[in-house]
Amino acid sequence: MLKRFVSLFLAAALLTAGFALAEEAAPAVPADVLAYVDGEPVPVDEAQVDFDVYVPQYEYYAQMYGWTDWEDTLRQSVAERYVRVYLQKRECDRLGITPLSDEDQAELVAQADAMYESTLSNYADYFMTEDMTGEEAQAIVVEWLDEQGFTREYLRQTTIEEEILSRYCAYVTEDIAVTDEEVRAYYQEQVDAQKSSYDAYPSLYAQEAQDGETAVYYAPEGVRSIFHILLLYSDEEQQAVTSLNAQIDAARQELASGEGDADALNERIAALESERDEALTDLYARAQGIYDRLEAGEDFFALMDEAGEDPGMQGEPYRTSGYLTWAGNGSFVEEFQDGAMALENPGDVSEPVLTSYGLHIILFDHEIESGAVPFDEVSDQISQALLKSRVDEAYDKAVDALYEAADIEYHLENIVYDASDDESEEQSWG
Repeated sequence: MLKRFVSLFLAAALLTAGFALAEEAAPAVPADVLAYVDGEPVPVDEAQVDFDVYVPQYEYYAQMYGWTDWEDTLRQSVAERYVRVYLQKRECDRLGITPLSDEDQAELVAQADAMYESTLSNYADYFMTEDMTGEEAQAIVVEWLDEQGFTREYLRQTTIEEEILSRYCAYVTEDIAVTDEEVRAYYQEQVDAQKSSYDAYPSLYAQEAQDGETAVYYAPEGVRSIFHILLLYSDEEQQAVTSLNAQIDAARQELASGEGDADALNERIAALESERDEALTDLYARAQGIYDRLEAGEDFFALMDEAGEDPGMQGEPYRTSGYLTWAGNGSFVEEFQDGAMALENPGDVSEPVLTSYGLHIILFDHEIESGAVPFDEVSDQISQALLKSRVDEAYDKAVDALYEAADIEYHLENIVYDASDDESEEQSWG
């Protein structure tokens, strides 16, 4: 029995040694291979460039948020993307969709070059200093973009690649369509849902109508668009208004409580308000100048651009749509809300309205038409959105099917990470 055990042990040891020798003898994976797909090598070079492009961003956020193992996550993400690209290119070749003609490639290269030159120009303005020529600034930008992996050649390859993928997408989704009945059904579904939400919460309507991301098909009643010319207080005016308003509020609270002499309190409130008006003589004079120009026929919006000091009125979406308000809206300070709602007709302009911010001249621009947006105005938009959603879904399924059917062996170790120093990170993302 002992001899038999020793023989078995020696046999096992020899077998194990044989496995070790076999492992050592196995050929090393070439360093330029990202993966093997059905036995065919996928080169790592483009994936490495993509990885390098994202590294500075990931380093920055890893330091900021304490991310760990982000390198492996990025490697896997980049590798899977390029394997999926490889599979689509291979399928395009099989289907005869590619190669691109010389004319097509030349046009795509021209598009990429134009984009690269535009990027150079934009960043050159950022890097430019007084003692630098335009050529010197662009040379700095080229070097910086190269460090990020954003080279002219990279952009050319990416542009051509995107064209190939778009052709594959068009091929696998060519039969997808949306019917008029489906468009109308979606429209009615959205109208019903938004009516329920917006009637109950007008603030949700205001938010989604102006965020630029939500398609709005319904408006609740009583919402109006307002604009204003804000004249900010000077520091001295701000101090005076703050102090006097506190005294006025205290007197009004005492009056409301029923304590104290009502006549004396009313006289005190009137005196404090008069003192406040005197402190704002210059501000009222500025406002009167604007009213005089409005009365003479000058455009409210031109005056708002010239004299208004509210940044919200200078940028989108408010420069176009105005602020939206309605009865009971608590988003604005009380004096401003009351002044806006006191205006009776579109086109009306308020008397001076004082708030903690300054003096406001408010325009009631228009009332939003309530109810459902007419179907004809949004049918094309809905049709395109539904079609895009279905195309995206079908395309993703087609690519997933290619990926699942393939025999894939990743070699993520061939995507090399060279840690950037702190100075490089700060220059790129700090």
